[in-house]
Amino acid sequence: MSKISEKIEGPFVPLLNATRDTPAWRALSHGARSLYVELKAKYNAKYPNNGKLYVSERKAAWLLNSDRKYVRRWFAELQYYGFIVMTRPGFKGLSGRATLWRLTELKTPDPSGESIRPTRNFLKWDGTKFDPEKHFPRGQKSSGPDDKSTPVPGDKSHPVEARTGGQKYPKGNGKTGGQKSSISSLTTTGAGRPGNDDAAPPTSTLTLLSLVRPRSGGRT
Repeated sequence: MSKISEKIEGPFVPLLNATRDTPAWRALSHGARSLYVELKAKYNAKYPNNGKLYVSERKAAWLLNSDRKYVRRWFAELQYYGFIVMTRPGFKGLSGRATLWRLTELKTPDPSGESIRPTRNFLKWDGTKFDPEKHFPRGQKSSGPDDKSTPVPGDKSHPVEARTGGQKYPKGNGKTGGQKSSISSLTTTGAGRPGNDDAAPPTSTLTLLSLVRPRSGGRT
């Protein structure tokens, strides 16, 4: 009688019993466990990439049908119990980069071509349970340093100087060559319109710059 081989069809995420049977794993919240599964799903056994695993907070929140504030806390929880270690902090912004992680239960490839043995930091857990208020204060971010904000025109916290031709606009009652100028209105009709070359001479109404002479000592 032939033996029936049970082969799993398609990709899967293995959870090692040696990890699941530890006190640290049993102390994890359900959210942290689910996040660990999503992070481990990024591991490629054929081309080992442990130490370069990443999943963004936004992506994780979508995968777990949760909120990013909880995802941040679960990342901190996994670090606290020793299941993951940050190998490179990330930051946000236009030139941002993702935070990279290492799973301590797996081997890590070395630049020399060899593998570093699993460290299994979770085996060193001292029994003190994770306290969000103590080990993860509100407002703390696990994705690395804050990004630097970019000045936005119109934002008073980031004043932007208006320039024309490399020169600043005059401030207040500042003088420009001893004269003050202002444009009240400018309206044109007919001129410069496509397909209007054969039309009658354009009529234009142009209110020129009104030059105000200084009260004293000014030049015209």
